[in-house]
Amino acid sequence: MSQECSYVLVTGASGFLGVNIVRYLAERKRKVLATTRNLGGCTPLIEDYLKRLEDFIEWFEIDLRDLEKVMNLANNFSLNGIIHAAFTTPGTIEVEKSKPREILTSNLLGTINTLELARKVGVRRLVLVSTSGLYGSTTYIDKPVSEDSPQPYLQMSGFYHITKIACEKLTERYSQLFPMTTTSMRIPVIYGPMERPTSSRSNMGPIFKLLKLVLTDKRKMIRVKGLNYARDWTYVMDAAGGLVAGLDAPEPISPIYNLSCGYNSSLEEVLKTIREVSGVNFEWEEVERDEDADFVASLSRIRSPLSIEKARKELRFDPQYNLKRGIKEYCEWWMGVAARRLIQ
Repeated sequence: MSQECSYVLVTGASGFLGVNIVRYLAERKRKVLATTRNLGGCTPLIEDYLKRLEDFIEWFEIDLRDLEKVMNLANNFSLNGIIHAAFTTPGTIEVEKSKPREILTSNLLGTINTLELARKVGVRRLVLVSTSGLYGSTTYIDKPVSEDSPQPYLQMSGFYHITKIACEKLTERYSQLFPMTTTSMRIPVIYGPMERPTSSRSNMGPIFKLLKLVLTDKRKMIRVKGLNYARDWTYVMDAAGGLVAGLDAPEPISPIYNLSCGYNSSLEEVLKTIREVSGVNFEWEEVERDEDADFVASLSRIRSPLSIEKARKELRFDPQYNLKRGIKEYCEWWMGVAARRLIQ
């Protein structure tokens, strides 16, 4: 069946990345089956973000751990591809301790059931959203991290990274066993519209935390520890575009791709860029002690930027947002929804 008559399934569609994938597809007039396990998943904030795109989006409430309901999707919808973005991200050890089984079954069983759906339906491509966190720290901060860099899997801890590793391998194995192709796409810290705490994601990114201090808490002075902390901060719509490129790419396709902006920027550069946005005024100072800081950057993990040459060559992935453009659009969205009282 043609793409015009069938859907791209996006799991975790009410989450930060998920809703941006939905928007990216719908803006290109692709029909999207957007799944969420949250009651009333399409909140007023989501409705505002996706306004005028409703004709391309079908919302479906489902817990991916329920195999029967997942497989019933095949009876009700024609699917031409799947982007699997549903994942629980426990932000702290305390969260892991409080609900280990829920986290593990959500991530592992949810992925297995989605793969089983893909196998039953016979979709051409399934894309798994993975993370650059699997690379850990790097010795040489100026040498980009490629997909074939040694992955310190045995050193990984935390349910999030452990389940991402397992899901990457499960996804690759399904493509070896069955007539479908899969790829896992490793994404760094993303930022942009629709980042907010949810039931599946409680640990927000550094740029979100800084903008909350400036735009919501109205702080005129921010005390920061770790101005030299650097990451390849990637605008969320670039990440969404890369995932869709992975969905649409002709075969052969690699089992792993990096997606990012392609270069590192320091926390100080981020602060300078935020202050350049019209209507945003604040100062900052660097402090040495955690207890004196409003924001603390963890300097224990240092990583060079992801190499995106494979994605450029094989997927024609081309990031459209530099730091200045991305932060400007993020701030403008934040101030706009705050003025309409859609966020507090």
